Amino acid sequence: MAICKAVVNAHGGNICAENRKEGGARFMFWLEARQVSTDGR
Repeated sequence: MAICKAVVNAHGGNICAENRKEGGARFMFWLEARQVSTDGR
């Protein structure tokens, strides 16, 4: 999880984990989507 957090944070995102009452855990991360220029600049 520490490596994932470092990678996601380096890209300006967020990451979290939560326990599920059914068992197990849920891991979520968010990264900002950026529009890329297609005209070669």
